[in-house]
Amino acid sequence: MLCKALDQESQLVLGSGSDKAQNETRPGGDKKRLDVLLRHEHLVPIPWSPWRQVKAGQVGAWLRYAKSADAQNYSELLGDLKTTTQRTDLGLSFTALINRSWTVGLKLERTSQRSNNPLFNLKNLSAYLEVTKAIK
Repeated sequence: MLCKALDQESQLVLGSGSDKAQNETRPGGDKKRLDVLLRHEHLVPIPWSPWRQVKAGQVGAWLRYAKSADAQNYSELLGDLKTTTQRTDLGLSFTALINRSWTVGLKLERTSQRSNNPLFNLKNLSAYLEVTKAIK
């Protein structure tokens, strides 16, 4: 579902599916998954900028949740444990159009993954600086 206005956009994406193992020896076997994404982007004025031509930027925020479950145990060493994993991503971004071809952006993202299989637990905090050029 997408809601779009002149200077903002919101999106809700729901997904579900399965992943059939091509090789029967793949740890965990077949997998089922569920995905939810909530995203919002908004154009905002920039009152001060080192570049005179930069008058506005785009602020974005997103929350993504994913859950996956294995049909078979991951490893005989872990007994009859069928892995279930839940992952949550939360992010913020800011992008500015420098001219018709170049943009500069900063993204911050926090990821947390919890599982009944401790091999898959993780926490991550990332920062990305992006410089992009449009190809005409």
